[in-house]
Amino acid sequence: MDRILTLNRILIKSLVLIALFQNTLFAYLDPASGSLLLSSIIAIFVSVAFFFKNLFYKIINFSPRYALSSLSSINGGGESRKF
Repeated sequence: MDRILTLNRILIKSLVLIALFQNTLFAYLDPASGSLLLSSIIAIFVSVAFFFKNLFYKIINFSPRYALSSLSSINGGGESRKF
């Protein structure tokens, strides 16, 4: 058991040393990878915004004072138009 603990300590110490003493990396980021990264970041922000919007409306509808009576009040009276 002591041997396993010693190996774990050595492993953790070596990983910390490797993480602290990294060399400079010369990486190339092509336009396709850059646009994928940018669109992923935008998608994360939009997803978080919709999550909190949904959470806000659930909290508002939970309270009887501020509850929305129906979707027709949001859509302007509920008049339907047929095209």
